[in-house]
Amino acid sequence: MAVKLFLKKIKQLRYALMVTLMLCAFHAQAIPFIGERYDVSIEATDHPELQKELASFIKKQQSSNEQLKQIDNISQYQKLLSAILQKKMKSIGYYDFGISPTSDGSDIAFLIQPGQRAMIESIKVKQPEFIFEDLSAPLAKLGLSVGEPLIAENVLAGEQALIDYINKKYCFVKPQLDKTITLDTFTKKAQIVFTLDTESGKTIRNINFEGNTSIDDEFLKNIAQVEKSCYKTRKIIRAQNYLLQSGLLTSATPELITDEDSVDVTFHVNERKHRTQSLGIGYSPEEQLRFSAGWENRNWRGNGKKLTTDFQISQISTQLDGSLRVPQFKDPDLDLVFEAEVSETKVEAFDSVSAAASAVLEYQFNRNWLGSIGIASEYSQVESSTQDDIFRLLSFPASIQRDTSRSLLDPVQGSIWSLSIEPFTDMVDKSIQFTQFASSIRTYSSPEIWGLNDKETKDLTIATRVALGTITGEPLNSVPADQRYYVGGGGSVRGFDYQSLSPRQDGEIAGGLSFVEIAAELRFRLSQSWGGSLFVDSGAGFAEQTPDFSEQLSIGGGFGVRYITSFAPIRIDLAWPLSSPYEFENKVQLYVGLKQAF
Repeated sequence: MAVKLFLKKIKQLRYALMVTLMLCAFHAQAIPFIGERYDVSIEATDHPELQKELASFIKKQQSSNEQLKQIDNISQYQKLLSAILQKKMKSIGYYDFGISPTSDGSDIAFLIQPGQRAMIESIKVKQPEFIFEDLSAPLAKLGLSVGEPLIAENVLAGEQALIDYINKKYCFVKPQLDKTITLDTFTKKAQIVFTLDTESGKTIRNINFEGNTSIDDEFLKNIAQVEKSCYKTRKIIRAQNYLLQSGLLTSATPELITDEDSVDVTFHVNERKHRTQSLGIGYSPEEQLRFSAGWENRNWRGNGKKLTTDFQISQISTQLDGSLRVPQFKDPDLDLVFEAEVSETKVEAFDSVSAAASAVLEYQFNRNWLGSIGIASEYSQVESSTQDDIFRLLSFPASIQRDTSRSLLDPVQGSIWSLSIEPFTDMVDKSIQFTQFASSIRTYSSPEIWGLNDKETKDLTIATRVALGTITGEPLNSVPADQRYYVGGGGSVRGFDYQSLSPRQDGEIAGGLSFVEIAAELRFRLSQSWGGSLFVDSGAGFAEQTPDFSEQLSIGGGFGVRYITSFAPIRIDLAWPLSSPYEFENKVQLYVGLKQAF
């Protein structure tokens, strides 16, 4: 029953977001200066499908072609469109076409006589004798075959697909594939010939590095993850990406030295300046202005050991923390992370002063899966409406995460799922034992809808987030107030005050033993540097260990602006309450930060 109610809440949230998008799309039609400068119509004689294709193509050109957008004169506009149409016709196999443009001062019409379409008569692959497979056979499976129209996009795609096929199946080093297209202008028949030039396959013999001064070769080899086996170009590209993503290098350029049957790969690298300082500022209704300062050494005492310290101060907290990450600890995929933190927090729910330290092992199972397990201790003095006590907690945090998003700061595809479990015990009062469970899933999708999100651009992204948590083992008043769950505010349910959607006792915020949060956000790009968002957040905290999905969730919504930098988007969100079982002040909340909300 509870699961059905929970799914019903998700559907209600989805419908709310869809209604918001429809309203925004309706109002966008009335905004001036959006849309085409001139109405353009296409008529292709006796070719309705071609007419439909060209009309869609012209509409897209009008909305995306910057050169067209700059033209005010209709005759120049018509002339440029005519040139664009001519290139388009040739690219889809029409060479004897006729184009007759007309205009009445505000509208433009094109009458097109397509003529006979060029068709593919034969496809051949000239290849070295040591390749026994006929490489022309896979081309049909790759989307290029005899009898099909001569479409430039398909020919280029077939060429690239053949290169990818060769690189995937064979161990060739830098194979060269050239193409020749011969068209009979009378019969409109085309012959396509691909010519492959390559040496026989080779194996990787040695991996070397040049230019590194403080990082061991063996450490870099573990990062690159190149096996001494059949040479594959994708292996080298992947290794280059891994080296750059380590944050230790500014460049990693591969050089190949080949002999009769093997290849040596040398990466010429440049190390980054390993020490950096940072200053930051942010704003949210709960913290007001938040100032931060940090220092980082990404290669402390060599081999990628990362030492960081950070200081943050805001209206509600002061915090100093430090961490040391030791990569490749006993295993290339195992990291050891030490963390320490001292903080003072003053919020409506509680006041606390605490000091904590932890040691955690993180294991990267593969590209997507990350697991961790560790030990942590915390000393805290907590004052709240339900307790005034000192806690000395020992815990054993463990987590598992699957990440297919490929981006931490601005994901557009994939998902991130996580589950964490952390049992606590008080080292002085052994009777206090409780366990925190929390799980969340975030999804990112960029479907090809509304003429957006083609293969090269991701102008529109739909992001969702669902999070759940529970604390078991102790009643609410025995769990330290700073370990309970709180809902409301930035990072939770935007539009409401910080922690304001949490359970209360005697009118005071007490926190809860469980929570649920659901959010959906539509993200869109307006230009290379600017974007925006529409979002709906909802959630609730519960005093019981199990979320009560029959209770009404509080819902907030709003819109945001994104300034997109090379590093991460700068986010400015405005949000306000939409509905809630609690009494709330209907005011606009402002949030400013770096990266997307989730």
